[in-house]
Amino acid sequence: MSVQKEDVYETEDVVIDEGAPLEERFDNPEVEKIHVDVEGALKKFGGRMISSKNVDFSDSVVNRRRRGYGGGQYVIEVVGPEYDEPETLEQKYNRLHCELNELMEAVLKEKENQSEKTSITKSDLEELNDVLKAAQVKRTAKEPTANVPKESNTKLLPTKSHPVGDLANLEARIQRIEKMLKSDNPDSENLGNTTFSEAVEDLRMRVDALNPIYLDNLESKLNNVLTKLSQVDDKRNERSDVQFEERVNKLYEMVSKWDTQCSNLPSIVKRMHSLATLHEQAENWSSKLNEMVGIKSQILKKIENDRVTLVQLRQDSFKVLEELTTKIANLEKVVKK
Repeated sequence: MSVQKEDVYETEDVVIDEGAPLEERFDNPEVEKIHVDVEGALKKFGGRMISSKNVDFSDSVVNRRRRGYGGGQYVIEVVGPEYDEPETLEQKYNRLHCELNELMEAVLKEKENQSEKTSITKSDLEELNDVLKAAQVKRTAKEPTANVPKESNTKLLPTKSHPVGDLANLEARIQRIEKMLKSDNPDSENLGNTTFSEAVEDLRMRVDALNPIYLDNLESKLNNVLTKLSQVDDKRNERSDVQFEERVNKLYEMVSKWDTQCSNLPSIVKRMHSLATLHEQAENWSSKLNEMVGIKSQILKKIENDRVTLVQLRQDSFKVLEELTTKIANLEKVVKK
């Protein structure tokens, strides 16, 4: 036997089938055959994607949650510099939005690390974000049936057809200026947190208060309120008096009832004491009666036993007398012979 050579194992010749592949058949009854509608699947899953990020199908011993494939629907299309065709407005907006988000993240990281001092501030980035939102608003305003995206739910920028957006934008800018002033001035911490619209409303109310017509109306309203308050107080006093009298009458009736009961209370107490003594005597008498009944039953049993013994004694005496008479008769016969 050779040791240095490799081991060779020979098997029998196997005929290789080079024909057409057979259709796979599932004979197991648990396997169900279904028909897939391609058009329905395209309508249902059109525009969606499958994410294989953080997929975990391992059968490890570690007690952790398994993760499968993820899904998504919204795909942002961003065109790079190597793309030959010009960018559309939507592609340009998506690119600027992504770049602005990356810029904001980079600026925030640099501020946290304090590695480099850049001249870009957060307010500049917010202004750029407002400009992008304004472009999105203008683009969606041209389409009356289009739905406004979720990102446009924030404060709108000034437009000719949106006065509320003008006020909101102005208020946002004033808040930024106030924040900057408060950060620079430590004495401004005691200032109130009122917004611009609240301050304008307060000033408008103060100006209206200086108008004599407004003052006359206010005075008439105050007089009406005072008269109504006086009427309410009068009604309340009347109701309180009536209720007080009713309560006094109820108390008087209760006290009169208790007076009669209190006068009868000593006699009732005496009766209760006498009843208590009677109950005690009745309990003693019942116990003695039970004892007498027991003694009577014992006496009756003894009498019955004595009666039985007397009957037996009488029977025995009769038997003895008969035997004696027979014996005497026998003796007399013997004597006569």
